[in-house]
Amino acid sequence: MVKERVFRIRPMSALRWTAVLLLVVPGIIHIYYGAVDATTFGNIYGLSYTNWFYIMGLIYFVGAAIIAANIMPKVFEALAALYAAILIVIYILQDAGSSGAIGYADKAIEVLLIIVLLVLLVQKPKPKPTAQ
Repeated sequence: MVKERVFRIRPMSALRWTAVLLLVVPGIIHIYYGAVDATTFGNIYGLSYTNWFYIMGLIYFVGAAIIAANIMPKVFEALAALYAAILIVIYILQDAGSSGAIGYADKAIEVLLIIVLLVLLVQKPKPKPTAQ
């Protein structure tokens, strides 16, 4: 007799779902910039900024999917926080005021995302209930 494997979704905390939502929102903003505003920024490394914004948005979506799937959560939470921090530094170094209110809102969301991810990283896992 063949045993069937049952795929069970582990319950996630509201804080982790908040992190997933906070990953999706900047992804949408970066895709928006790629579709609408990025052509005014010029080129970098032979690719237009449009392509870079699409790639950044895609990275956010993939990160949200991985964290929602609960795959190696501590590793990907740390990577997502590092990625958001790197984008904030790049934004500051590249004339931060050029992208307007949406750019500021995007960076504020990313700062909030970093805070949520760091809280998730320092949380201790709940102990598993013991069978009695």
